[in-house]
Amino acid sequence: MALGYAALQEHLREHPEANRTIDGFTPPQRCFLAWGQLWAAKVNEGALRQLLPTDGHPPGVYRMAAPSQHEQGFFDAFGIRAGDRMWLDPNDRVTIW
Repeated sequence: MALGYAALQEHLREHPEANRTIDGFTPPQRCFLAWGQLWAAKVNEGALRQLLPTDGHPPGVYRMAAPSQHEQGFFDAFGIRAGDRMWLDPNDRVTIW
């Protein structure tokens, strides 16, 4: 997520004409929405209970939310502030790259 978002920011710096709202969403918002759609899945509770102890990967909802919550651009894109449901304190965020 961090690399993709950084690439988007670089592209927008080089191509400012691409920094436009489409269907009410800015490029950063569309970036995070696309990331969320990538991990979207509909799994019933029984299947989820079976997968959790046998699959080494977390469910898609966590694979979507966790990386987003560690990227400052996510909070900036959607105006998320302390007290909001998706807020993660900056001291609790991880930066790898």
